[in-house]
Amino acid sequence: MRPSTSKVPPLEAVVLTWNSVSEIEICLRSMAACFKEYQPGGVIHVVDNGSTDGTVAMVEALAEEIAGVEIRCHPLGENTGTTFSRNVALKQVTAPFLLVADSDTEFPPGSITALVKTLKSHSHAGLVAPQLFFPDGEEQENCRRFPTIWTKVLRTLVARFGVGERLREKNESYAPQPSLEVDCAISACWMLRKAAVDQIGLLDEEIFYSPEDTDYCVRLRLGGWKLVWDRRIKVTHHTKRLSHKGFFNSHARSHTLGLRYFWRKHDFRWRREGLYARFPAAPSVAEEQGVEESSSDEVRLQA
Repeated sequence: MRPSTSKVPPLEAVVLTWNSVSEIEICLRSMAACFKEYQPGGVIHVVDNGSTDGTVAMVEALAEEIAGVEIRCHPLGENTGTTFSRNVALKQVTAPFLLVADSDTEFPPGSITALVKTLKSHSHAGLVAPQLFFPDGEEQENCRRFPTIWTKVLRTLVARFGVGERLREKNESYAPQPSLEVDCAISACWMLRKAAVDQIGLLDEEIFYSPEDTDYCVRLRLGGWKLVWDRRIKVTHHTKRLSHKGFFNSHARSHTLGLRYFWRKHDFRWRREGLYARFPAAPSVAEEQGVEESSSDEVRLQA
């Protein structure tokens, strides 16, 4: 691994791994190429949750091979979940912009630069998410309204019995738009503003696996920050859909426990209106659109 310097990097990333040897090379190579497109000198933190399949050796080899970007491997030796592990790296970040990504993401040329440009164009945005795609080209609904008990019931009905999809969409989904303000985005790919992270703080380590991302989005909104879903920016997500493989597996159980904690913490369960009422006012995405349109840098996207 190349020695680090005290200079503040232009961009940093936090990537979480756990037995990710089959996907981490694609992730890091595509991410590093996009980092160098934006500006050389970025730092990618890879935090490993006790992999036993050669992931750490793969990351260390890539750190020696890839030039123009520093890859720092943080092997933890055991599975500590998604919050403690990411916080290990978040505590070290100094760059003005921070990419949080899963190890099964793949970044097309120009995508990371586009995420930063969108974040810069919305001064009140603390987080920007791209449009995620499954490997077969199907869009992933990676941004939704905050979950309630009702929306979780609807999702269970859809998954188990194939009914209720239109009602679920009405209660949870957003109408297609190129760029819009949203409640929350899954943490498979976030571009964060460091100023927002400094204000909001680290991920809540009371949550082991999920929904740590939804919790952080609520905290951003409570802090006065907006979240933008820029669907013109495309990133591939080679997801395993761990929480959807069964209703009684360990990931599903952990997610259920996390949701119970999340609803108690933010004091809402069936309706979101009370939560929304607590959010400070800030200019909407539409009100900031003039800033984006006046920019001479046009967002270039590739599928």
